[in-house]
Amino acid sequence: MSRSKWHCSKLGSALLLAMLAVPTIAAAKNAVLVVRPLSPQEIKDYKLVAGTQKSTGLNTVGLGEAAYLEVQVDTGTVSSGVTWTMTSPSGSTAQLADSPLGTAVPINLAERVVRVIADRKMLISDKVGQYTITAQVARTVGDTTLTTTITSATYVGVGTITSLSSTGGTATGAQCGVCHKDKVTEWGATQHATKLSSAVDGHDSDHYSENCISCHTLGFNKAATAVNGGFDDVLGTPANWGTTAAEARGDTAGNFFKVLQDGNFAKMPAALQAKSNIQCENCHGPGSEHMGNKAKISVSLTAGDCGSCHDSLNTHWRNAEWRNSLHAKSTRSPSGAGREGCVVCHTAGGFIERINKNLDIYDPNYSKQVTNTTYTEITCSACHDPHNATNPGQLRVLDDVKLVDGTIISEGGEGKLCMQCHKSRRAGPTQVALYYKNKTGQMNPHENSQTDVLAGRNGIEYGQSFRKSTHLFAVENACATCHMQPQTALLADGKTPNPMFTKAGGHTWKNVYDNGTPDDASDDQDLTTACATCHGPMSTFDIPREDFDGDGKVEGIQTEVEGLLHALGELLPPAGPTAVANKDYTVRQLNALWNYNLVEIDGSHGIHNPRFVTGLLRASYKNLTGKEIGSDTKVRRSLPPKADPRGLVTASMGKVVPLSFALNQNAPNPFNPETEIHYAVPEPVEVKLDIYNALGQKVRSLVDASHSPGEYVVNWNGTDNSGMKVSAGTYFYVMQAGTFIERHKMLLLP
Repeated sequence: MSRSKWHCSKLGSALLLAMLAVPTIAAAKNAVLVVRPLSPQEIKDYKLVAGTQKSTGLNTVGLGEAAYLEVQVDTGTVSSGVTWTMTSPSGSTAQLADSPLGTAVPINLAERVVRVIADRKMLISDKVGQYTITAQVARTVGDTTLTTTITSATYVGVGTITSLSSTGGTATGAQCGVCHKDKVTEWGATQHATKLSSAVDGHDSDHYSENCISCHTLGFNKAATAVNGGFDDVLGTPANWGTTAAEARGDTAGNFFKVLQDGNFAKMPAALQAKSNIQCENCHGPGSEHMGNKAKISVSLTAGDCGSCHDSLNTHWRNAEWRNSLHAKSTRSPSGAGREGCVVCHTAGGFIERINKNLDIYDPNYSKQVTNTTYTEITCSACHDPHNATNPGQLRVLDDVKLVDGTIISEGGEGKLCMQCHKSRRAGPTQVALYYKNKTGQMNPHENSQTDVLAGRNGIEYGQSFRKSTHLFAVENACATCHMQPQTALLADGKTPNPMFTKAGGHTWKNVYDNGTPDDASDDQDLTTACATCHGPMSTFDIPREDFDGDGKVEGIQTEVEGLLHALGELLPPAGPTAVANKDYTVRQLNALWNYNLVEIDGSHGIHNPRFVTGLLRASYKNLTGKEIGSDTKVRRSLPPKADPRGLVTASMGKVVPLSFALNQNAPNPFNPETEIHYAVPEPVEVKLDIYNALGQKVRSLVDASHSPGEYVVNWNGTDNSGMKVSAGTYFYVMQAGTFIERHKMLLLP
């Protein structure tokens, strides 16, 4: 949430850092020579020259395809440049050329924090075989020699290498299946395996252009140099099955692409079928040179591999969304040797290894089984298994989730994938006891406590029992439903560009759009479409519930939680030169500190589980002070003004308990631009207060919250549930509280 952190002011940043143990980004240790992926969208965004080839970033490339080489070095370590040399296969005359990426295209996203470009080159192979490229890098910290090998090969496709010749043949099964039968069998059940065949048979849409075909086939590359047995090469060789180029394309014979209908794919020649659909070689590189030699095939977890097809706006937006997520910018510090216990959540390779080995991260010895500590950001392949369609969306795992206290979470649908990492690593009661005894350790749940909060677990409950959130039961896919709300390129009118497209929702996992001003929360927009299914029309998460923080006002739930955190924080020893160190905290203070951190690190400010969060914080306050929060008349804090995007200010509660329900006439009336509505409740009750127009249509829900006994006032600024100004005229406001129902008329002036 893009919410202010004013409630932490008294604790101070130094103490919060000590509490949260925030990791820092480790500097890259070595210069590297890599093959940079290049997506269709990047070619458009950076206005690269016509004919620039896209690239998966693999070290195995098709004959005549481009490999974009770049030397990356630690920031500030370049001195006098790079000297390139290359050893080529026999008969090759290929040379390293200047890269079309030049200096305009930035370094790959995951590297930008720690590295800069020293130099770039491009290789377009002219012979099958291996090219060994060496870069001598002159740096201020000493010269470095870097080497990489590019394997140039042709595409094999479905069928063994010998079963398909230049004059055609019969497809007898996936070549890769000779050694990788299990993976090929799994792949056969994915949509990748049937994408082109389904489309040409008319099952996907009523049109099918070359742009579609180029990603739904193997080795499709129309560059003059890229004659490597790809789909386009087979399609352009009429000797394989026809007498003219037109017949070969199916324009007059077979109509494979012109008229989409059942049976098209079956009519295609075997040689063309063998290079159809999205196959192993699309993601691993052409396999003619592989023959079981691992050095001549590629395995990559980078997003660039998927981005060669899934990154072309406006129809293919997944990579664009991902680039705007924190997953794409995951820190390097939890990777590398000695960080086996961290990579299982902080790198793609570590997470995949954890899932494949079914490691329990609460087992003290689990890290001894982890071998892949290489840094790779949280990419597509971390969450989606390219080979396996068992789970919806080819999600890697949807098993029940185990929490640190042993609780098993079976609810949550597709959101259970998120819960695998977004859960606490430390148990509250145990950690408090150990810390108090040993005076050392961490007094926080370790970065992610969202699942614990959602499930109502791992807090210090002082003998009470606070409930799970209904969000866990009622929201089908839990995390995914709310954090991956889809955004379309255009708004509902079909003409206006949607400013949120690729910036919020979807694979950004952001349910708050910052309007392009990440440091200014006043113009943030909450994505509430998923909420409206149960809660009705709303434009903000910060909806009023109760006066949880006891300051005499019923405010939005997030504001109330911020108030609770502020009040609790004031009771803990301050930071500064005379700060009381955590090790000197009493048990009561440690309990309160744990709950504070559990809620703060969750980050939703109560939205995930309002009752659990407010219960923990209120109970902590009472345990430290001996009294309920707000029970005294002292003004404990002064809150800065908070903008409400709906125009709803607050409902203020007096200290006198009314004898009966009451709904007063609004004032002023008539009014423009806003008016106040006063009401009273004599007992704890759920209150609804709605605005209707003269036709009886509800235009605004002002209040829908639990109330304690008291007198309240709410402001209406003449807007509807979408935040739009309503027209002048007569309106009615209706209050319902238990069996009490009353309404009044008011007049909005032009």
